[in-house]
Amino acid sequence: MKHPTRSWLRTAAFGPGAVLSFCLASLGLAAGTGSAQTLQQRLDVVSARMKRLRDLSARLDESTKGKLSSGAQHLLRMATTWDQIEPVLARSAGSLNAPLLGRSLHPSGALGQGAVSDPGTDLSFSRMGGFTQSETSTAWCGNHVLVAYNDSGSFLETFPIPGIGQSFNGYSLSTDGGRSFTDLGFLNPGQDLSNSLGGDPVAVCTDENTFYQSSIFQFLFSTGVSVSKSTDGGRTFADPVVPVLKDGATHFIDKPWMATDPSNPARLYVTYTDVDSTGFFGGPALCPGTLRLGIELVRSTDGGATWSAPTVVDNGCFPNRDQGSNVAVDRAGNVYVAWEQLPAFSPTNEIDIAKSTDGGATFAPKSTVATVTIVGSNFFGLLQGGFRNNEFPSLAIDLSHGGTSPLYISWNDGRFGVTPDGFPPFFSGVTYNFGDALVSRSDDGGKSWSSPVKVNSDTSPADHFLPGVAVDPNGTVGVCFYDRHRDPTNFFIDRECARSNDGGQTWTSHRVTKRSFAPSIAGDLLINSVYMGDYDGLAADTTGGSRGFLGAYGDNSRGNPDVKISKRFGTEDSDDGDDN
Repeated sequence: MKHPTRSWLRTAAFGPGAVLSFCLASLGLAAGTGSAQTLQQRLDVVSARMKRLRDLSARLDESTKGKLSSGAQHLLRMATTWDQIEPVLARSAGSLNAPLLGRSLHPSGALGQGAVSDPGTDLSFSRMGGFTQSETSTAWCGNHVLVAYNDSGSFLETFPIPGIGQSFNGYSLSTDGGRSFTDLGFLNPGQDLSNSLGGDPVAVCTDENTFYQSSIFQFLFSTGVSVSKSTDGGRTFADPVVPVLKDGATHFIDKPWMATDPSNPARLYVTYTDVDSTGFFGGPALCPGTLRLGIELVRSTDGGATWSAPTVVDNGCFPNRDQGSNVAVDRAGNVYVAWEQLPAFSPTNEIDIAKSTDGGATFAPKSTVATVTIVGSNFFGLLQGGFRNNEFPSLAIDLSHGGTSPLYISWNDGRFGVTPDGFPPFFSGVTYNFGDALVSRSDDGGKSWSSPVKVNSDTSPADHFLPGVAVDPNGTVGVCFYDRHRDPTNFFIDRECARSNDGGQTWTSHRVTKRSFAPSIAGDLLINSVYMGDYDGLAADTTGGSRGFLGAYGDNSRGNPDVKISKRFGTEDSDDGDDN
């Protein structure tokens, strides 16, 4: 199919009364061009879906809900307000017959240096929603670099187009090795009107022609994960395949991650968190009588056409909960899955890892990588500025080595920055934990791990958060993260990238952003009010043809969230100076 893009927004003209309706349309309803019967059918389906989400939300404690991914948070927020939204939408949707359909829709064209998403149309639709692009995953194969990201504008773009589902996913492509990008609009949600891509994208590639994107997926009353494949270098993607689909009454599938096997490009792996409440209802359950947040894996051996049944990697039975899985594969085909364990009543969390030597069919008992002190307020679970954060691990494998490949895990940790905090008053033990970007290494297949090393070199009380790690074909290790050390008040944010040529023992860093930016939250009514992204990936060239790293990230310097990318860094001849 032809993929519409943001460019059509430039010609759209709507009255003030349509703004709310279009924001509400992001909930997954296509109307205006269909019949009244189609609109009512969609209202009925989405209303039933939202009721199931509300029922699931009622069974989750607030701490568990706070650790769900951004995609899950957005959906739960919609569900809790649906009773107010539905009647407004039913009254106003019939007025949305804007003359948009049938236009010739084209990509944005090559953007300026460092730009990945096109900011030119962010506010053309509404001043209240649809202008956030953030939470990035970068895939690099030769001259082709694909960046996938959450995009509230994609929800609005898919609204008036008949014959397709809804998408919260945007993507951009470079065909010149990351020097310039074209914003290609929304990721194709497929031809079924009940399909809904819920964001949390991960992009991977196996060669310059073959790219994949995974996403949270909703279909009617079911919850799952989708995988979309491109065979034209990341320009267009086929309708999504759904490796996992479970009953939405008792499950919510969250936080997918994806990897390819460097020894066999037809092998793909997807991990995810199953928020499973079947234990509350008796009968067979992996966590009888209680809630389960467990990590599961599915695999494909034919390039994503068909998928295995789920393999349980670990069961997080309440009060233990597992979240934030990350999967990677070494040259021998061994599969590694890392995640964060979140005990309900513990001051620290834990990063764990498990290994499979049979292609993900079974996993050995997990090993502990490190205990983790949360970053930010230990009372509110937020960073200064009022936005959410997590300590989910980022996993990478050094494929340049023969024999056992070194493994690297990076995460942000507050252990070195615990500081008493006076708010809220009258509560003892409240702290603000300034975060550092840490890296640990394993040389024995994940059985044991080195003491964590700080990537950021400054010692000031400042937040360094959401690091992503990668290893290039030369064995150089790269980490990029958000950094506040240049602001003595710990408010304004920069992007920082670092490299290590000695296996993660020492680091050389550089500033990516030319100017700092403030947090940007609670401005886009289509997303969680404390959301600014849960991760930003870092990529090396999967084909092995280029050294160094490329990593996209969320940037608020224009006042609303956009996606940018660092120049290639990490080589002796690259300019590791200010980029954008």
